[in-house]
Amino acid sequence: DPQIKTIMEDVINPLYGAYEGLLTARQRREPLELNVPEAVVDIDNYGKILGVIERPNLESHKLIEEFMIAANIVAAETLKNNQQSFLYRVHEEPPKDKLEAFRDFSDSLRLKLPRGQVVRPSHFNNLIERATKLDFGSVISGAVLRAQSKARYTPEDRGHFGLALRHYCHFTSPIRRYADLLVHRALISVLNLGDG
Repeated sequence: DPQIKTIMEDVINPLYGAYEGLLTARQRREPLELNVPEAVVDIDNYGKILGVIERPNLESHKLIEEFMIAANIVAAETLKNNQQSFLYRVHEEPPKDKLEAFRDFSDSLRLKLPRGQVVRPSHFNNLIERATKLDFGSVISGAVLRAQSKARYTPEDRGHFGLALRHYCHFTSPIRRYADLLVHRALISVLNLGDG
């Protein structure tokens, strides 16, 4: 079909080209890479539960996620650079008590998390990678997830540990939240895009 060919050449292929660039930037940042499958309840047309299945993690899902993250970064940086108040989406590094509990657990599996240095997402990624080779990657991924701080909204810029980002807000959250609306209104105001 010529229309599909045109869409592929003019839209989809360039989109995936830009996505490759975003992936390169992501790899440089080394954000937390958890291998925790998402469960989805499978329901038939009559509302009967057929079972619980693992949600597929398609490349198209990752593409959209990377573009959403990029938009969230730009929104946060634009507002910060214009000295506009708004709510950041922050995810601080793991609290000491959770980190020590995680260390005890990982040590019991002979997987050591470095001590005496700033913990980075890449340290957790290395443990997950080593655990995956030993066939218990999902166990470590779950433990890493439980060791993390809860992400929250705050007017203070405290960065996003999991994404390895300095400035981050929710502009394109898949679940529409009031914090998104505040960011939208702040952008409209600071960029003179309307009545806000």
